[in-house]
Amino acid sequence: MASTKANVKLKALQEHDYGGPERMETNTRGTKNTLASPSKPPAPQKKSKPDDVVTAGAHAEDASTAAILAAIGTLQNMILVFKAELKQNTLTIANIAKAVEFNSAEIKECKEQCQKLHVEVKQLKEENTDLVPRGQRGFSRHGLL
Repeated sequence: MASTKANVKLKALQEHDYGGPERMETNTRGTKNTLASPSKPPAPQKKSKPDDVVTAGAHAEDASTAAILAAIGTLQNMILVFKAELKQNTLTIANIAKAVEFNSAEIKECKEQCQKLHVEVKQLKEENTDLVPRGQRGFSRHGLL
């Protein structure tokens, strides 16, 4: 039994006349086409595009690529301009914030000074009301009134 199995394997590995190199056809890529049959005609080859169509397509593709690259360059320039404007605006906002802080401090100082002056004016008015009757007495004594 073991020898019959070995004989079957040996026969399977031997070359057969239907699998010989004269029956092996190659396809358009140069590889062996083992599925060709003598009763079937070979598959027709694909028509290749004329060179001018291929060239026109390549030119259109190059033009499209150039347009995309030009648009990318324009966007990059716009981003650089935007970045510079943003930096300038940030500095301007910082300067405005400093000015507002300074003005706020000045206003606070003015309010404090106004309060002090208000108190001082009130005191001066009180002193004035006290001094006016005294002054009239003094003026009358000296004959100035």
